[in-house]
Parts: sequence; C-alpha cells; structure tokens
Amino acid sequence: MYNLRSKSCERAKIQSPLGAPFDAHHTPSTSQVNRVTSPFFVSPCHCPPKSGKASSIMSNRFPARRLDAKLERDVLEGDLAESLRQLEISKKKVECKRKALASLHLESHQSYSSEDELQSDDTSTKQKAGALEDTFIRDKVSLQSLISTMALPKIETDKFDGTPRKFWKFMKSFQVNVASRLADDTQRLMYLIHYCTGEAKAAIEDCVLLPESDGFVKAMDILHKEFGRAHDIAQSFIDSILVGGPIAAEDTDALRKLVREMHSCEIALTQMGYTADLNCSTNLKRIVMRLPRHLQREWAKVADNILYEQKEPSFRQLNQFLERTLSAATNVYGQLASGAYRVSSRGVDDIIRRSKLPRPHVNAVASKALSCPVCTAHHSLCDCVAFQAKSPEEKLQALRERKLCFNCLKPNHRADKCRAPNHCDVPRCGKRHHRLLHVDSYVKPPTSSTANINSNSVDVTPAFLGFLPVRLVGPHGTVLCYALLDSGSDSTLVSLEVADRIGLKGTPTEVEFNSINGASKRSTTAFSLTIESLNNDYQTHVETAYSTDQLPLMKPTVPSREFLRRWSHLRDITLPQISSQKVSILIGTNVPDAHWVIEQRIGTSKQPYASLTVFGWVVLGPSGVSGSKTTTINCLNAQETIESDIIRLFELEFNDQRPKRDISMSIEDKQVISLAKQSISLLNGHYQIRLPWKRDWHDLPENKHIAEKRLKYLRLRLLKDPNLLRLYANTISEHEAKGYVRRAPTDQDEVSRFVPHHPVFNPHKPGKVRIVFDFAAKSGKLSLNDCLYSGPDLTNDITGVLLRFRLNDIALSADIEEMFLQVHLKSEDRAPLSFLWYADGNLDQTPEVYEINVHPFGATSSPFCATFALRQTAYDNCESFDENTIRVVEKNFYVDDCLVSVDSAQQALRLVDQLSRLLNRGGFHLHKWISNSDEVSSQIPEHERATDLVSLNSLHPDIHKTLGLYWCVKTDSFKFKLTMPERPVTKRGILSCAASLYDPLGYVAPLLLQPKQLLQELCRSKCGWDEEVDQTIQDAWKKWRNDIQIVESLVIPRCVKPKHFVIEHQSLHIFSDASERLRTTGDGRCTRATGWVTGIRTHHGAT
Repeated sequence: MYNLRSKSCERAKIQSPLGAPFDAHHTPSTSQVNRVTSPFFVSPCHCPPKSGKASSIMSNRFPARRLDAKLERDVLEGDLAESLRQLEISKKKVECKRKALASLHLESHQSYSSEDELQSDDTSTKQKAGALEDTFIRDKVSLQSLISTMALPKIETDKFDGTPRKFWKFMKSFQVNVASRLADDTQRLMYLIHYCTGEAKAAIEDCVLLPESDGFVKAMDILHKEFGRAHDIAQSFIDSILVGGPIAAEDTDALRKLVREMHSCEIALTQMGYTADLNCSTNLKRIVMRLPRHLQREWAKVADNILYEQKEPSFRQLNQFLERTLSAATNVYGQLASGAYRVSSRGVDDIIRRSKLPRPHVNAVASKALSCPVCTAHHSLCDCVAFQAKSPEEKLQALRERKLCFNCLKPNHRADKCRAPNHCDVPRCGKRHHRLLHVDSYVKPPTSSTANINSNSVDVTPAFLGFLPVRLVGPHGTVLCYALLDSGSDSTLVSLEVADRIGLKGTPTEVEFNSINGASKRSTTAFSLTIESLNNDYQTHVETAYSTDQLPLMKPTVPSREFLRRWSHLRDITLPQISSQKVSILIGTNVPDAHWVIEQRIGTSKQPYASLTVFGWVVLGPSGVSGSKTTTINCLNAQETIESDIIRLFELEFNDQRPKRDISMSIEDKQVISLAKQSISLLNGHYQIRLPWKRDWHDLPENKHIAEKRLKYLRLRLLKDPNLLRLYANTISEHEAKGYVRRAPTDQDEVSRFVPHHPVFNPHKPGKVRIVFDFAAKSGKLSLNDCLYSGPDLTNDITGVLLRFRLNDIALSADIEEMFLQVHLKSEDRAPLSFLWYADGNLDQTPEVYEINVHPFGATSSPFCATFALRQTAYDNCESFDENTIRVVEKNFYVDDCLVSVDSAQQALRLVDQLSRLLNRGGFHLHKWISNSDEVSSQIPEHERATDLVSLNSLHPDIHKTLGLYWCVKTDSFKFKLTMPERPVTKRGILSCAASLYDPLGYVAPLLLQPKQLLQELCRSKCGWDEEVDQTIQDAWKKWRNDIQIVESLVIPRCVKPKHFVIEHQSLHIFSDASERLRTTGDGRCTRATGWVTGIRTHHGAT
C-alpha cells in the first residue's frame, strides 16, 4: 500500500483570494492537478508556475502599500496570458501523471487482501479528488471576480465629520474599501483617523497611543458611542425632512428634494426599527405644513379617505402621494400647466388682436398684479431696474403720472393719506417716502476718507453681481444676511455690526488692503466663524475673517421670481428672499468651497446666467434692462463713516437733551404703561406682569430646529471647558431651585417655540456666569423681541444719581439681588418662553424642555417690567414708610444699584431698615450694603455687607466700584483707574484712546482737551483714519499719554461740602468762550452761618 502524500506536501492551508482555505493535505485528482498552475496559488505537487510575476501577485495579494490600479491591471493581464500557456504545458504533465496514478492504483488494488478494502480506498481517493476539484473551481471563480473588480473604476471613500446621518454610510464604505484590504489593525487605525475630520477626528486621534491590538477597536467603539447612537441617527434623518422653509407652489426642485429625503429617511428608520417615529402624527403634520397650500388640500382628501377606513395615515402613504404629485408636475403636461411653455405676452396680444377675442382671456399669461407700472414687465415696482436707474425727479414724475403713492408705491392715494406704516429706512431720515425716492442716495453719496474715486458718465446696463442669502453662526447666535462671493479677493470681510451681534471675538491686528486705488493699512480684528446655507444643507468654517466698519457694497440686487421666468434657462430656479437689505459678508477665495460651481444654467452671451453653489443659486450678468446715463463709482476701499464717533466724543460734556420727565411719551409707551397697570398683581410675595406683546406670538414660526442647533454649539463649547460647564449647570440648577425656571410638565401640549441661551461673563465678577436668553434670534423674519414692546425708559439719569450721591456726609450703596428674576410672568405668557437643557447638566442625555417663569435677561421688555415693579412696590406701600424712603426708590436707583447719601448715621440706619423691609414686600432683596461710616456698617448684618471690594494698589485696598466709578470707602473719595489701550498713532488710534476713559461726571474733562484739539487739527488737514500723522502731532500725542498717567493719582472727595459744614447759602458761576482754543472758568461758593466760605475756582483753558 502506497501513501500518496509526500513529506513536502505536509503544509498548512493556503488562503484563497476571498478567504476560502486550500488544504494541501488533500490528494490531488487529475482535474485538480490541471488547475494547480493558477498564477495566484502554489501547486501542492511542487510544480510552480514559470511566471515570476504571478508568484509575486500571490505573495502580495493584499500589500500594505497598494499598487496603482492601472499597473495592477496591466500586470494581471500579462500574467493571465502566461498562465494559459503554462496551463497547456501542465495538461501534458498531468496526463503523464494520470497514467502513473492509474498504474499505482492498479498495484494498490492488487495488494489489498480483500475487495472491501479496495473499494473503501477507492472511494476515499475519489472524495479527496472531488474536494480538491471543488476548491480549484472556487479559486477560478474568485480569480475571475478579482479580474473584473480590477477593471472597475476606483471607489473613493468620503470622509466622516461626525454627522450622525452619515455614520452608517461611512462605516460600510470604510469596511469594504479600506479595512478589508489592510493586514493589521494598526494600519486600519491610521486610515480611520485619516478618513475622519472635525469632531470625529478629534474624538479618536489619541487612540494611536494605545497598544496596537487595542487602538483600532477603541477608536471604532468611540465612533459608535459618540456618533452612531441609533436615536441620534434617527433624529438626524427626521430633521432632514422637518427642517426647512415652506415649499413654493411651483418649486419642483424643493419638492423633489423633499421626496428624496423622505425615501432615505424611510429606508434608514425602517432598518433601525424606528418606524413609530416615521408614522408619528406630529411629524406628518410638520411635513404637510411645508407643502404648498394646494398640496395640503389634496393630501387632506387622501388622508380623509384613509381615516374613513378606520386607519391612520402613514409616512409611506404620504411619500407615495408626493411621488405621484412630483411625477405629474415634472412630465411634459405638468410643465405646460405650470407655464414652462408659455408664449410671450406680445405673441398673445397679436393673437387676440387678430381673432378679436375678449381681453380678459389673457389673464393667465399677463396678470395685472404682476405688471410693473413703469416698464410693464412681470415684477413689482420695487424690483424694477429701469425705475431704480431713474433720477429722483424722473421717479417722482413717473409716480405722479401713474397716480402712485410716494410712500408705499401703491395706486389711488397720496402719501399724506397712506395707511401703510412705512417710513424711509435710510439712516437719519425716517420721512414718509419710499427709500427709492430718498434724494441723498443720488445727489450726495457718502464720503470716504481714503477715496480716490474714479467716476465717468457712461451708458450702463444694471447687472446682478451674485448676492445670495446665508446664515452666519457665532457664539451668541445666528443672523441671516446677504453675502457676495468675490473671487477677486483673497480674504473674507465681515461687517462689524454683524460680528458684534453674533459675538465674534478675535485678535486685534493691522491689515493692508490693496485695490486698484493703492494700498491702505487698517486696524481690524481677525476671528473665525461658521457660514451655513439657509436650508442647513451645508456648513463651512472660515478660519480667518476680518471685521470692517462698512463693506463697500450697495444694496443687494436679487432677481425676483417674475424676472427669472422671462428666461427659459432660469425658470425652475428659486432664489430665497430675506428681510435684510444689507450685504454683511464678502467671501473671498480663502473659503474655496464657497466658490465651487456644482451646476450652471447658461443662456446666450447677452443673458444672465445662474450658478449653483454649496449655499444655493446665484444669478450673475446683465439684467436685460438698459439704464440711463448714470455715474459709476469704482472704489474698492471700504468707506469709513466714523465721524459720528468724533461728534459723540465732543458732545460728552454738552448734554442738551431735555430731562426725560419733559419728553412726552409715545402712544406705544402709553399703551405699555396701561397694560402693565392692568396686569400687575402681587402673588406669593412677587409681582406678576404680562409681557407687552406688540403682535401675537402665535405668528412666530416653529423654531425647535434652531434651538437644537444652538444647544449643540453650546454643548461643544461646554465640553471643551469643564469649568464653564460646571458654572452653567450649577446656575440653571439654582434657578430651578428658586423657581425661576422649571421642567415642563409631561402632560402639557407639545412645545413648538423655544428660546436659545448662552453664557455671559462679567470680568469684574470672576467665577460667576449669567444665563442670557437670545430673544433676538430670528425664525423666518421674526424674533421674540420683534413681537414685544420695549416700553418707556424708566431708568434714572446716571448723572443725577451720582450727583445726589455726593450731597451729604454719610454715603450708602446697595444692590438688588437678581432684580430681573424677581418679577414673574403670567401663566399665559410662558408658552413661547421655553428652552432646551440637559437635566442635571448631563450632556450625554437627551435635552429636556424647560419653562421660564420670570422676566429673563435678553428680553427687550425686561428692564421696563423690572423697574415698573420696583416703583409699584413703593407706590403700594407709600403709607407704611417714610416719604424719604419712597423718594429714594424713585430717585436714587440706577437699574439695580442704589446710591444715596444722608446727613447722619441715625438717618442712614433707619433708611437701611426701611428700604430693606419696603423692597422685601415686592420680592426684592437689597444686599451688598456698604457705607463710609463704621457706625453704620457695624449695625448691618455681616452677610448683607459687600465683599467684592477691589484693590487699585497697596495704598487703596478697599475700593468699591459703583456705576463705573472707583469709590475709596475709607477715605470717602473717588479714584480713577487708567486702562488705556495701545493703539497706533493715527487719527483712529487717537480717537480710540481718548474715548476709552470713562468719566460720567466730567472730572478729567480738562485733560481730554489736548487729544480733542489734535483730532480737530487732523480733520482739518484731511488726514486719513489710518495714515501716519505728522511728527509734531506724534510728539504731542506721546507727551499727552505720559501726562495722562497723573489721572491715577487724582483724588476727588465724594461729598461736595466739607465735613460738618452746614450750608446756608450756595452759588455757582460759570463763564466759557466757544473759541477754537477754548477758554472757560467757574466759581462755586458755599457759605455757612458763621460766615466762612469754601469754594472752587477753575482757570482758563479748562472746562
């Protein structure tokens, strides 16, 4: 008996390309030997193929460093040809071996002692031969599959940025295209980090520090836990169909996108087992609310039939309904019905004229509601480029001829009879005419201090520059504005107004701006921000943008829907409109993805064209309407209009406004006062006041998606700052314990309107954080503050409060603890004032709904309501307390700070007692008492005294900062702390430094004369804001900066009269000469009964 397995064949299983094992212990049959020469495998009979390349491919089937796809394909094709030749040679060898095998088999058969053994051995041999043949068949199929795969294009794996919706798609792609082709987990980890960006990359990049066997497993586990949670993925899919504005009646692109999103959502949530969320009636209603009105009516009929059968409408049925609707709208007959194949109005007129048909039949083509009264095109007068190009006189004449109102541009009435609440919104105008009729915008363009303006008179055709609406995101919120994609700029500029509004903070820097008019240096701030599309489809982060006072751009011109319908290639494009009429950001090429052109709609060389960007469609090119001769201005430098800052600086000492009591209240303010008087009530020791609604808050659109997005950004900020997280969570917990907020009851109706919130720090109160609710956050065109009256300003004048504080010997200062939060809301006003937060500060939990029970920081009406409640407390209890105590509430409070002075310690102690008890009756708690009298301070409980004293230096450790002034309690005098910023010696830098010194009572006004005179001289010399000034002015400025240090040694007694001085007579005489050099003098005298006189006298050159 012969053993057919040689020693050299004792080997481990050889792995096939797709993982099928090859067992070298099987005895090869004839058919198996014929297949053993495959170039990817080693022959078990030690007959290796002669192709060295083929052997190389076998040993490097999945190399760590991949070959180029084309190179692999070429090598493989050459190896196959060689393999076929080797196969023919092998057949001959196999035939010889088959004969030898048959001979061996015969000898083996004869050597068996019994026929049963022979039959058993023969059966075993056949089984092994059959198994080996099956293995080679599988290998051949695998080889053919691999060859086909190599011929396909390379699949690119998209990078993962942490978006839950993209999680499973990325994981599948990474496993198939990357992980399965790598030899070990170390390589898989490195590729996984490479294919992640943003938050996802930050979460796993430290896994490289772990042992090789653990790093990849840990990284995958982190991604699953942070970004692959089922409920987050499900919610992201649901948000994709719920978030977004209403779909216009003929906007098939938006409807197609919605149907596509619904398909994806149904597939994903069905696979995840979240079908209940799909069929939730609330979600179905929100989807239907996005549909055009006619589709809502059609779906109502379909839903009624379903309900009639005792069933509930499902997500799939709504999706099928929209599919059929989209199919009908996009076929050739649907396009015909929507107007895509309409003939021109002139052609229709000719047909009507020839056939003498009645005129009303053309209403479907040329409706009067869409006809411009000036050029008869299909757009409103406000969008008419021809009207905008006219001079002011021509515009007025055109309106007179057509009997149109100068204010609203509507027919059949005059501006003085117009009921529309419109006013000209040009700054410092406000007159009853439309902004298009504002004369200054034509005959007196704003000046620029750096302007080399090239102007010429030419015939021009107004053009669209490519404005598009975007959403800018910052730490304090978001804002909708227009952007200009400027491919000729290498930097991104943001208006300072918007940057401040959304809380963009950065690093002060000086940048040189280059344009066709030369270079100019400017002090600016560099910061980062995020730009989003309106439908939240795309978001990009701008690493570096620069602030600018004003962008050198006109009002954004965006073509109307009627204008787009004039061009066949632009008819199906929708351009969203927003309320903002300003361009707030210029996006340069340092944000390359913003300039990507995804699709283009091109007409003829004289027609406008459209480009689809990541933020939406933009239309560029001529408007098609020729304008009259106009003056074109070519100036790329930003226009600088900060002369008002100089005027404000010079007018600080001349407050010519009448006292507030002499100014009559507006009708709106009177209405707010009346509403407050009617609604105020005392409940559980606190006053309740209705919010002064300007309009019904039900007009506000649902904004949960905005609140969730803002909470997401806040969560990321808190995760990066554990100390801020602790302070923020503790503050909300304290507010909940005090009843300022509460968790919404589970049995109440679903909340659809929310208020975003964010932290605010006071640099003078470290370790404390204030939660401010963003009532200015807009949803659509409205915010909560837009729906509220601010109410009249009841705040006392700060100058009056400080002057009364200086009258008498004994000074007292106190503060109302959390003043705004002591005034409660009526129950009917709490519904729109909900917010989202994580219970117990656990950011890993699902956010819960909280309600605000008090008038919060951030509402435009809160200052009025809080001050009104404070004064109502005094009014309701005036008979129970001294008249002087009531007067202190009315005259000596500046918001929540109380500053008062009295003649004696006994009066001070009585005032402390009465004032505390009085305000407690209204729910207000006075604390942080401080006095210059030790006798008074010792009688005040220690826990009610002020503890936040600051130290200017070792000589003055007990400084109390009150209303911006530093009050040294021990010496009872005012001090100054100089914090003047470092600025370049330019007109802008001098203005910034001179205005930075806070001096509400004008104590250091004489020291500010010199910088004011320097500014006057620079203005007369026409010096630019950022130009280097003359050496003479530089020397004078440096000398003044050194001299101003004397301010810190200035000591001003708080009390204007000497101690124990009883005034019998007082007088004040002031003379000033309004000359260029300024001469003024003053004489003040106080006389006591004994005839002693004390006084002050100022010298010339001072104020």
